[in-house]
Amino acid sequence: MCYKNSMGHSDEHTLASQSFREAPVTTGILEDSVKLVIWDLDETLWTGTLSEGPVEISPRRSNIVRELNKRGIMNSICSKNDMEKVRLRLIAEDNLWDEFIFPRVAWLPKGREVAMIVDDIQLRPPQVLFIDDNPGNRQEVAFYVPGIQTSGPGIIDDLLDKPQLTGRADPDLTRLARYRLLELRTRHREQSSDSNEDFLRSADIRVSIGANCTDEGPFERIIDLVQRTNQLNYTKRRLEPQQLSELLTDPEAESRYIEVSDRFGDYGICGFYSLRDGRLTDFLFSCRVLNMGVEQWVYKALKHPLIEVSGEVAGALESVSSVDWINQEGLVRQSGKSERRVAPVTAKVFLKGACDLMAVNDFLGGSLDTEFNGVTTAGVPEHRGHTEILRRSTPDVVARYGSIIERLPFLDLSSYDSKLFKSSDYTSIVLSLLPDYIQGVYRLRGTDFRVPFGFHDDDITDLELLALHPERLEWLRLEPEFVEWFAENFEFMGPLEPDAFKENIRWLARSVPTGSQLVLINAPEVAVDFMLEEGRHLRYREMNQALEEVVRELPDVTILDVRQFIRSRDDLAGSVSRYRRRVYLHMAEAVRELVDGDVKVRQFSKSSLRSSAKSMSRSAKAALPPKVLHALGELKQSLRGS
Repeated sequence: MCYKNSMGHSDEHTLASQSFREAPVTTGILEDSVKLVIWDLDETLWTGTLSEGPVEISPRRSNIVRELNKRGIMNSICSKNDMEKVRLRLIAEDNLWDEFIFPRVAWLPKGREVAMIVDDIQLRPPQVLFIDDNPGNRQEVAFYVPGIQTSGPGIIDDLLDKPQLTGRADPDLTRLARYRLLELRTRHREQSSDSNEDFLRSADIRVSIGANCTDEGPFERIIDLVQRTNQLNYTKRRLEPQQLSELLTDPEAESRYIEVSDRFGDYGICGFYSLRDGRLTDFLFSCRVLNMGVEQWVYKALKHPLIEVSGEVAGALESVSSVDWINQEGLVRQSGKSERRVAPVTAKVFLKGACDLMAVNDFLGGSLDTEFNGVTTAGVPEHRGHTEILRRSTPDVVARYGSIIERLPFLDLSSYDSKLFKSSDYTSIVLSLLPDYIQGVYRLRGTDFRVPFGFHDDDITDLELLALHPERLEWLRLEPEFVEWFAENFEFMGPLEPDAFKENIRWLARSVPTGSQLVLINAPEVAVDFMLEEGRHLRYREMNQALEEVVRELPDVTILDVRQFIRSRDDLAGSVSRYRRRVYLHMAEAVRELVDGDVKVRQFSKSSLRSSAKSMSRSAKAALPPKVLHALGELKQSLRGS
């Protein structure tokens, strides 16, 4: 739990805010006919915990699984385990593995995993029964999949006698065969993002692991990563320097840092892990390597050790396809090095937004002035780029409401201290507006002081809902005392209204340094069925329209329209707010053009392209910027003669 009191203290375990949907939970009392049973494994299907030692499956339970399939009732798995170990154990049980479809086995919270199974199999939630020995898992699944039926293991022995599991005789397993075909098509769709993977292969990503963590340079970088990373921080232990020093000198712990580079440049130390007794206590990476597959590659290289994933993360550790684009054999860089950064840019450009925009800065040479979201002193993700915060980033506001801000675990006083207003030298200011599109707004009662938090359709001041589902606070990482205080002092205003948004943009245009160009990044309008994001494209469309209307009024304000780069789900990386790496390259190219060409995007040289141009697919080439395509065209003739 994470709560920052008036003194600013907090615990070290954090979790990103999440929004849940209310759903009834049954515990063994079935109401609807069941067409799918989703099994937990440890202490449910089998006795014991696989990660700790041998497990036993009773013949009776194996027969229940097989009999359900013969009744046309499918079986699936959702377990926090290692996929390969589970597969081999079930194969050893007279090939019981083949009785399951769409298994989800990973060290991830079960709510979203079960939701994906139900979505893939295309059943209504009331037709699904989830069996798990952990009541917390059952409650979590019920939030993510409203209407699903859940039960503890006590129901298993009598499962075949339940009228809701009578099914329809299918001794030839034709229904299972049809679902197998559906599973193959689904897996093929998940693995068919050729353009993105080809782009990553062409980038020649290199990863190395370093052991000298206590040296001054690595130590300072590691402490920065530990305290500030969030999206790719799987463990979220916020260690102080003394605690980290003790960890790094502990002979029982294997602590290492991760360095990453590619053809575009050297990103330096981008990750850190600490391993003790086969369990990862720390496993985290910078947003700089988001969507590069580095975290999945390292996890596999470590042979899938145990890990308790804390909170929301931007990517699963178990990849749907092999990460074969890292440390590829046969690709040799010129002089054995990555292509170096370009000379420092002549334009004074300020880039502000979520940490995923680090990729844009990297493609632009890494020499822009930046301000990215991080985490607060309470360890909660911070969204300091919201225009409601920018508009109140004044000494007067901080002096008047500082004591209030200090009680908010999701904001700090430093959130109201932006570099944006401290320099008059910026020729261009580039700002992502996603927080305005996504977050909800809360107003301090009796004042005009507003703070953004969470999602625009999730009211954390609804105490009646919290009373019905107190476990929701654990997911929000908020203490009951704080929520009660917050509900008493703040009221939920819902999403930022388009008219208020436009007024904020007008204010921002007046407030930036005279002569500076303001470049505003909008949001994609791709319809998705990602959990908790259904229909979000409609909100994005409304806000994009409001942005276009207000920008027409304003001189020296331009929209960087990501819709020209993000046209389908293939351009997204698991969320409507996170993009494939090639999209950030396109965005960097667009920034370069918008700031009058003073910034140069790193490009592939002919020598580096020669090694991979032959193997690139048409879709991968289509994803590259015009200058790279031109270079490929020039290479075409030389490759023919080589």
